[in-house]
Amino acid sequence: MPQRTLITFKPIRVPLARTVNDQELYDALIAEVNSFAKDLKADFEETTSKWKKKPKFAVEPKTQGNKVTFKVYTNSLIYFMVSSGTKRHKIYARRAKALKLAGVKRSRSFSLETWTRVGLVNVPSVTTRHFTSQTFSKYVKHPGIKKRDYPAKIMRVRKPTFSPRMHKAITAAILRKKAGIRR
Repeated sequence: MPQRTLITFKPIRVPLARTVNDQELYDALIAEVNSFAKDLKADFEETTSKWKKKPKFAVEPKTQGNKVTFKVYTNSLIYFMVSSGTKRHKIYARRAKALKLAGVKRSRSFSLETWTRVGLVNVPSVTTRHFTSQTFSKYVKHPGIKKRDYPAKIMRVRKPTFSPRMHKAITAAILRKKAGIRR
């Protein structure tokens, strides 16, 4: 299954040859970028903390010359369907003649319930269920999934904190260098 990239962050270009010719500053920057990437990964994992089958997220850092990038990704198709939404569709029985819907009252427009609410992270939806005997149907009409757009919500929160964190890491490395302190 191909990787589905959630966020590719191209944070900073450090012109090492012109302004900073010090490996310690570059290492401090790389360490802070990796720390930021781990925080983003934790935010994505929090969006699925109530799920029974949790997708696995990964961070892939990359450095090319003076360019530092990373991406947070998952291979979970379900996460992408929930995050980007789906259209209305019918779900047909595949391995049998009919679908068995045990204990759920079938109304004229039968809908499947969601486990999370749109616009909120990690909040279960309010569910109403009517329990009856078993119901059989050749298909059900799935109402579709409203777009949750977790990457945009996470970036809205994290993006303003990125520059101050990088500035703080570089400043701390410069002060350590002036004071002659080595890690």
